[in-house]
Amino acid sequence: MTDKQFWQKLANIMKKPQNDITTIEFIQMLLQGGDEDLAVLALCIQDKHNPDSAYQLYAGPNDQRIMLCYTSEEEAKKNKRPLPPNDKRKIKYLPLSVRDVINNALMKDSIMGLAFDSESDHKYMIPKKLILMVLEAMDDMENGRIDYSDYKPNSPILPS
Repeated sequence: MTDKQFWQKLANIMKKPQNDITTIEFIQMLLQGGDEDLAVLALCIQDKHNPDSAYQLYAGPNDQRIMLCYTSEEEAKKNKRPLPPNDKRKIKYLPLSVRDVINNALMKDSIMGLAFDSESDHKYMIPKKLILMVLEAMDDMENGRIDYSDYKPNSPILPS
């Protein structure tokens, strides 16, 4: 799968209203993207001292960050978060390793989750705690601590 195909699969999930099942489906697609070494579009800002380097942007206060991600360049261009006046840096929409984005979120207490297409009507908010729960459930299934037969067919947490 290519990055653009991956983004389209995420966007297709987001056409459905967000609930527990669609959120788990979305997380499983993110994890598959990580397994396939794919990228997700993220809102970034140039480093002040090195214009070839950038940092992923977020919404919210420093201790409750929501990382800003997108399913297409068109969605990323909808960003309405301006830089402070006289800030010469540029906001960029960069493809970042989905594995790195998830690992960054999981390793930092200040990050609460990921927001996808935050300026659109079909935005999704992915809480970090739910990513951890899905990872744990998948690990339990793979290692035999949870029996597949305990779940209905097409359960949202069964590996596809």
